[in-house]
Amino acid sequence: EGTPDLASYDRFVCFFSTGKDSLAMVLHLLELGVPANKIELHHHNVDGDPAAGGGLMDWPVTLAYGEAVARHFGMEFQTSWREGGIEREMCRQETRTAPVVFYKDGQRIQTGGVNGPLGTRRKFPQKAASLSVRWCSSASKIDVGVAYLRNDPKFQNQRTLVVTGERA
Repeated sequence: EGTPDLASYDRFVCFFSTGKDSLAMVLHLLELGVPANKIELHHHNVDGDPAAGGGLMDWPVTLAYGEAVARHFGMEFQTSWREGGIEREMCRQETRTAPVVFYKDGQRIQTGGVNGPLGTRRKFPQKAASLSVRWCSSASKIDVGVAYLRNDPKFQNQRTLVVTGERA
């Protein structure tokens, strides 16, 4: 138990908020000897499509900073988001949860959000740290990351370790 055999993985996906916890996680992987070219920094745009503006939760500098960190270390940088971002999900009333979007080789990939049940959220994310009551973490980050991992073919037939930097 404990530490996985890092040499047995083909790829490492770091869900990268660009905060100090996720940056520490990336630096720790490098200290453990993981080659930078096997690490992908993956950022979830909580506000949705960055080209659409947003600004409710994401800082305007976040994407540029994430890209700069990845470029500095020679790592791949990817993004994904739920269409309409967390604001659409907070305001959802008798609609389906929106699809997840990411780009693959310049092509927009959209998954989910078509056949799901109609539902109403109409509430602001909980302020508690417990994921059992913080629906926002699953709706805007965890579920988005899972959709990306399941739908990008580069993860097929490869061992991928997904890591996150978490506040203790």
